[in-house]
Amino acid sequence: MKDLVKNIIYSAIRNLFENNNDFFAFSSETNMTEWNLSHHLAIELIEKFIKN
Repeated sequence: MKDLVKNIIYSAIRNLFENNNDFFAFSSETNMTEWNLSHHLAIELIEKFIKN
């Protein structure tokens, strides 16, 4: 179970950066903060956990 959760988290992080290749490009629209990063990662995690 521990490996499954670890693999899901790693996969979500990988997808986060693959789907948002300009993720670290700051602009007034992105307003790069920890909150923004957490939100985008949460979306990826939700998709992964719902599918599994």
